[in-house]
Amino acid sequence: MKNILKTVMLLLLVSSALYAADTKDAQYYINQFNEYFKDSCREVAVSIGKDNPVLPLGVPICSGRYMQALDYINEGIKKFPDRLDMRVMKADACAAVGNAECINETILETLKRSAKNKNRWLGAGDKLVDAGKEEMFYQIQLYAVKFDNAGRAEELRTLANNILKYYPNDVIALNNLGSSYSIQENYDQALKYYLKAEKLAPSDDIVINNIADNYYYKGDMTNALKYYHKLQAVTTKEDFKEEAEYQIKEITSKL
Repeated sequence: MKNILKTVMLLLLVSSALYAADTKDAQYYINQFNEYFKDSCREVAVSIGKDNPVLPLGVPICSGRYMQALDYINEGIKKFPDRLDMRVMKADACAAVGNAECINETILETLKRSAKNKNRWLGAGDKLVDAGKEEMFYQIQLYAVKFDNAGRAEELRTLANNILKYYPNDVIALNNLGSSYSIQENYDQALKYYLKAEKLAPSDDIVINNIADNYYYKGDMTNALKYYHKLQAVTTKEDFKEEAEYQIKEITSKL
């Protein structure tokens, strides 16, 4: 009888522990991540949303309990796969130690999930994120810009190609892919992707500006002039208008 009671008690304890683990909500994992992350990283802010700072790429600034923080956010993502804010936290944590590969892996897993959940992402309080697809791409593009500004062509290319696996006609990803080659001064390859983006979005002034610049860099002044004129026609941005006007005058004077 005593053995039976012990067995029953043990089963009750195990069941209680499993129930407690199962009832931990998403905020529990976020809180645990933030606590360990805060202790392990100096002067680092976790970015969730458009109005908060985004962690920089660069020299690792985390140590100590960083891996425990990552364990918590990984477990949280596993249990709550549609929480976009958790995935953003993980990408920012990867940036805090300068791990670009980890950033791209996190983004790839997010893209895979987007194909399953049809971009029905959840945020704080498990509330549905408005314009979930746009918010996901906004967060991803923040890293594309950082890779681009840092001249990290390979990382930018990986990110762009990962997006194109799931969204083959994404104009921004095609533009980023072109930029990854332009960074390396491979202007012919860059133009291949810029021109493909132009076919999908013929009035996109960023794409048009990049096409014009890349023709200029490779010394094809005829096409550069053509696209600077097009840039003048499609853009409403003053800096683009000024650049186009300056380049048109410069090129025309040399032809």
